[in-house]
Amino acid sequence: MNFKIWLENSDIFGFENKKYSEKSRGGGGDKPIKQIDIERITNSLSENEINLKPGFQQFSNEVHWGRGPGALRIYFGTGLNVFIERRGLDLNGDPVWFTKKIFQLKQDGNGSNEEAISQEILNQLKKIDKMEYNTGRNDFIDFENLVSTVSNHIRSSSKNIFIFKQPKKVNEHHYIIRLDLRGFGLEAQGHQRVMENLTEMHYNKDTGVIRIFNYNVESSTGGGSEWAPKEQDVNLFFSPNQEPEEIASAITNTLHYY
Repeated sequence: MNFKIWLENSDIFGFENKKYSEKSRGGGGDKPIKQIDIERITNSLSENEINLKPGFQQFSNEVHWGRGPGALRIYFGTGLNVFIERRGLDLNGDPVWFTKKIFQLKQDGNGSNEEAISQEILNQLKKIDKMEYNTGRNDFIDFENLVSTVSNHIRSSSKNIFIFKQPKKVNEHHYIIRLDLRGFGLEAQGHQRVMENLTEMHYNKDTGVIRIFNYNVESSTGGGSEWAPKEQDVNLFFSPNQEPEEIASAITNTLHYY
């Protein structure tokens, strides 16, 4: 079996075009879970050049290639998300890290697969490096259609604990996509209970950049009824020149292991 076939069959990244299955969370069998060694992956990636750009580690979970427009970086989020971003410019000439891809690693143990994960990330980086870097745009008229594409992706990939709500239009450049939690919410850390999950989408005509961020609204498990937004889980930037599917896929891959 060649490397590519093995990689696809092993489903290292753990995202598929179907609804989430509870069985994929691990929890079965007697085999111990071997955690992924993120530092081993970033060390391996930093040893590679991409189009004559040497890799270097900014932090233990983050690797860069290049420093100006067109530079690349990957970093690991707290939920075993792999973020791939490319540096571009907004309409004011200021640098922006535009999100290109997000992978969700399986959380049921992929230790010993670090080499394969590194190779697949490197392949994706090389593909992105061959493209033009993104910039801002002030004449984007399809923002509502983009919101529809993103919300449809979220609805089709969200777990069955969620109740999808139609996007709320704050104004023509600001929408909120809401996922309510069934029943009495989902218990979270710190004696809190998640009541809903919100994805906000903003288009800034001055900078020409789309900002999308995601966060929970939580209440106390101690009987209080006050709901309060929590820290942003995801804060991402996109260019209107990116394909809607690229943007939508990136957002939904942050939610697969919610």
